[in-house]
Amino acid sequence: MSAKMINASSWDDLRPHYEELFELPLNTAEEAEAWLRQRDSIDEYVDEEHSTLYIATTTNTADKDSQEKQRHFVSEVMPELHRMSFRLDQHFVDSPGAQLLTGPTHEVYLRNLRADVALFREENVAIEAEEQQLSRKFNQLAGDLKFVWDGQEVPMMQVYAKTEEPDRSVREKAWRTMFGGLLEHSLGFQELVDDLIKLRHKIAVNAGFDNFRDYMYKKLHRFDYGPEHCAEYRKSVAELIMPLSRRLDDERRQALGLEKLRPWDVRAEPIGRDPLRPFTDADELIAKTSEIFKKIDPKLSRFYDTMKERQELDLASRLNKSPGGYHTFRAQSRRPFIFMNAAGTQRDVMTLLHESGHAFHSLHAVDQPLLAYRHSPREFAELAAMGMEMIALPHLAEFYDEADYKRAVRSLLAGTINTLCSVAMVDGLQDWFYLNPDHTHEERNAYWRDLTNEFGGDTDDSGVEHLREVGWELIPHIYRQPFYYFEYAVAQLGALQLWQRAQEDQEATLRDYCRALELGGSRPLPELFETAGLRFDFSPETISKLVKAVEAKLEELPFA
Repeated sequence: MSAKMINASSWDDLRPHYEELFELPLNTAEEAEAWLRQRDSIDEYVDEEHSTLYIATTTNTADKDSQEKQRHFVSEVMPELHRMSFRLDQHFVDSPGAQLLTGPTHEVYLRNLRADVALFREENVAIEAEEQQLSRKFNQLAGDLKFVWDGQEVPMMQVYAKTEEPDRSVREKAWRTMFGGLLEHSLGFQELVDDLIKLRHKIAVNAGFDNFRDYMYKKLHRFDYGPEHCAEYRKSVAELIMPLSRRLDDERRQALGLEKLRPWDVRAEPIGRDPLRPFTDADELIAKTSEIFKKIDPKLSRFYDTMKERQELDLASRLNKSPGGYHTFRAQSRRPFIFMNAAGTQRDVMTLLHESGHAFHSLHAVDQPLLAYRHSPREFAELAAMGMEMIALPHLAEFYDEADYKRAVRSLLAGTINTLCSVAMVDGLQDWFYLNPDHTHEERNAYWRDLTNEFGGDTDDSGVEHLREVGWELIPHIYRQPFYYFEYAVAQLGALQLWQRAQEDQEATLRDYCRALELGGSRPLPELFETAGLRFDFSPETISKLVKAVEAKLEELPFA
């Protein structure tokens, strides 16, 4: 049966295509390879349907038809697909043909497949479908958040942009508007997390694990590090990075002429200096970013301009749109899509460069023979994105004059320090969530407060502690992709290495970076880093060296 004309929204249509795979021979290596190609040709349609529905429901949270189609896909199609996938995985892994695939081409695929088979439990299928459907409720809750500013109802990101204003009263109003509005809706987010933790703990126990954290380390294929390495990382952040982070906060406080730095001051500009406003609307952001890619590499430029022409960039902030930003790749059409909420800030520029890095990664790996290899481990996927930010650093002058360019470079480098600290916070929070699944809302908020005291900004929170406590509630990963956060730290440390290499030889750095992107997920994680000319290492020694390099550069770019 041909994989053409498959309606992936219907299990009745999908099932015969998958059932046919059980009839195909799997006795030789050649037959095993042909079997994998046939399965991929079906899976591509499923992946396309999943991505298309995700795009539809995030670009317009008020689209009830798309919401219902996604609900049907997640609750009716995905459970059956999950059962079928396990049967097919086990059928293939146990076959004589699979045993003959001993070369490096199938090494990573078979390693991951065997781990997935070992984790599967029939009793988890329905629970996982419920968990997936429930996790998508975050999009609706976050998309429904609306804020009134100067008498008009506006999206959150437009209020967030006001926290950069030199006028302290404006940014305090913006900060209180955001967090006050979030607090009003807090119960919905808290109860959603309650329900997710219960379901996820049950999934882990059914699979033979004591807690969901240990289950997820296996599910995420973290073969090269474990919880103890993440705990060591958090310790390193506290000892090696937080002193610099707090020194940067103190520089800001002095430049602002303040006795104490308050939460609404951490993104502020001194009086008389406007915040960085690199563009006025999404069209200008798209056009200027195009000029950056023209300066970096002709191939990347073609990739980006094709996305622009095909309207695969949804960047404008608007009502009834999910917060945040993402890239997704539609497997059957083999096309990327970038989503974000631009509000005219420097952060928006970096978000587009970041998501473009993901898109370029997908496009470089598009010809990998296995569908699974067109994606890479998340640690390297995030390196592709953060690395693009670093490669583009010399070209940010496309948006700025010389003085503002230096401010933008400082902002990015200081942002790497913030990223390393925020990962420690969020990874620590998720660790605690699932090791203590019976905790209360009060204990949850108190633990987040402890984490912000240890890894957050050096600010005076007196009188607004209750607002700071709910700051974790708008982190999408907690709901949609549990434990997907430490990857950002691994990637950021790799991107800083990329930055150091590029200062010495940008051409060779870009060449190695693109060679590594072409590998997709076909090689183990340390080898992907090695191909890019980087070390897969987040030891205290490496962290210390990289932080010192950032600190030295920041000394050349004073805040005021």
